[in-house]
Amino acid sequence: DFNLSPGGLLASLLVALHCDTYQQAVQENLLAGGDNCSRSMFVGGLFAASSGGQFDAVQEQWLAKCKPELREVIRACSDKIPLE
Repeated sequence: DFNLSPGGLLASLLVALHCDTYQQAVQENLLAGGDNCSRSMFVGGLFAASSGGQFDAVQEQWLAKCKPELREVIRACSDKIPLE
């Protein structure tokens, strides 16, 4: 269930406006603490929508830190997302 509070919306917009890349936005959002899960979903959506379909959200260096089984699940899920 996605529930972004008014304060969470403002914090998400601040992160999105302050950051130039998805990776920077994720890191800044996590450092802000609090309810960063809901904010991350919103910020990720903003960066994906603003990229015109040229969005490679999951960084390879981040995937490399995951267990192989989880990497396969993440790649399988991301391959199902239409970018056009």
